[in-house]
Amino acid sequence: MSTIDDYRAWRKLRRAMPDAGGFDIDPADLHPKMRDDQRAVVAWALRRGRSALFITTGGGKAFDILEWSNQVTRRTGGKVLILAPLAVADQLIVEATEKWGIPARYVRHQGDADSAPEPIVISNYELMHHFEPSRFIGIAGDESSFLKNSRGKTRHLFNRMWKNTPYRLLASATPAPNEYDELGNHSQALGVMPWHEMITRWFIRDWNQADTLRLKGHAEADFWRWIASWAVCMSKPSDLGYDDTGFILPPLNVHHVSVDIDHTQAWEQGRLFFTQALSATDLWTNKRLTLAGRMDRAGEIVSSDNSAAWVVWVETNDEADAIRRILPGAGIRDAVEVRGNESLDDKRAKLRAFSRGDVRVLITKLDIAGHGMNWQHCHKTVFASLTYSFERTYQGLKRFHRYGQLFDVDAWMISAATEGDVVQAYRRKERQFLDMQAKLNAAMRATGLLAERQFDDYDYSPAQDMILPDFLITKGATCYAQA
Repeated sequence: MSTIDDYRAWRKLRRAMPDAGGFDIDPADLHPKMRDDQRAVVAWALRRGRSALFITTGGGKAFDILEWSNQVTRRTGGKVLILAPLAVADQLIVEATEKWGIPARYVRHQGDADSAPEPIVISNYELMHHFEPSRFIGIAGDESSFLKNSRGKTRHLFNRMWKNTPYRLLASATPAPNEYDELGNHSQALGVMPWHEMITRWFIRDWNQADTLRLKGHAEADFWRWIASWAVCMSKPSDLGYDDTGFILPPLNVHHVSVDIDHTQAWEQGRLFFTQALSATDLWTNKRLTLAGRMDRAGEIVSSDNSAAWVVWVETNDEADAIRRILPGAGIRDAVEVRGNESLDDKRAKLRAFSRGDVRVLITKLDIAGHGMNWQHCHKTVFASLTYSFERTYQGLKRFHRYGQLFDVDAWMISAATEGDVVQAYRRKERQFLDMQAKLNAAMRATGLLAERQFDDYDYSPAQDMILPDFLITKGATCYAQA
């Protein structure tokens, strides 16, 4: 490497920015019902070819996915498969066909997809293994937070199946704050950069906290610029420079309810009392000891308004069984539970019934219905059991507190008196999440969607003369420096 041109060529080979692999389209040629900010996002995603949309709940993410898929099928003549959780697939079908006029069909396997006249087919993540990737030009994953689990079976299957698919889109409202693995997993699924390479470039292991990644201080700005080269982050249209009219959320009122715990039961474990410094084992011990008290309190709260729609979130089947026994005694006889061991059709039917308003009180788990559902018709919810997962709790709240909600949203968080750490962990991660959004928005202005030129157009342009120290200058050596 003897000239500046040699160095530029080497640096280009080492750059982290992905090449655009899609096609250009005039935003004005996109669906006439799209907002201007949506047009900008979808046009950018089509140009990238493979990208992620981290767009807040109620921000039109489903419409973005459908129009992206619509344009890919029009340009290529191929088919696009959209994967979504449970009843979210049904919502996509309704929105596509009845609201936006985009041809789409729900399918269960490749035979259904091949025989469907519609170019866009929609299914569930649980059925992904029934499809043949070579039959599709594009794949889209709605509620892509399933990639959070680096050891998850669904994540590995997705990466293996769709690694050669030309067009890929992943969409999620909440890439988990400070859980950088999830961003790396999105990058790998999109074919941008393998997870392990991302870790090597920008991170070190924080040995003060087990299995925690920490951004290298000098690399932080470069890391967020890289994310902005393949992902869009938007909490409201003004993040992209557009008007926020219609995007002002009503208040979210979170009511924390504490249930006492019998500290004498700690004696059996050799302790004087339970503390708030809970390990995972301690947390579940606390939950077992306070199950009856928490479910009784949840029943009281739900019965305080016998006309409103309610969702009661539980963590275990024992909690679900307890609340189902309690509610009839509190005058609630129209509650329906959606449980994990039910058939896919039964779960979909019950979730659709609640979405239509045919069911007034729904009992279920965040793992089942905590993503993707549009439940603006409901504005009262009870978390009968808390979790350390910010992403699951945030998503559960966002089923109701989302754009289009007309009423104040009231959420009751019921916890044992010893679970103060869980509440504090949620608040800390919420601050981290907002900080991550701000950094991504700043990076988009510098090098991403909002930049005057995209990051992959940038070149190395040195502007400072290099001065070598005397000990590096030897007789007969040639030194190259360029301003």
